[in-house]
Amino acid sequence: MRALKTAILAGALTASVASLAFAQGAATGGTGGSAAAANGGHTTSHSGVHGNGNNLNGQSMDQAHEPGGVWSKSHTHTKVHGDDLSSRTKSMAHEPGGPPVKSTTNSAVNLGQ
Repeated sequence: MRALKTAILAGALTASVASLAFAQGAATGGTGGSAAAANGGHTTSHSGVHGNGNNLNGQSMDQAHEPGGVWSKSHTHTKVHGDDLSSRTKSMAHEPGGPPVKSTTNSAVNLGQ
């Protein structure tokens, strides 16, 4: 039962942490949904969880491209090992005329407490 709860938690965390949304050209990491694109844009999203009760790994990748060279992407990797849950999200967004904006967010929690 504990392994099932851990698997569900890892899958939910992977799916929600990897969200990336566009707001007037600025990318914001959060739990608002998958990457979004408007005006003929294109989005892709992939996620998966694998492993066993003691060691689970989940990944989620989202991308959005809009006409004119505006794009964003995020990649979240979540690990559950025993009672420890850790997650890393890397995000990147670009608007023409400037360099890509990059960010990395790490979090960790002990599930046994």
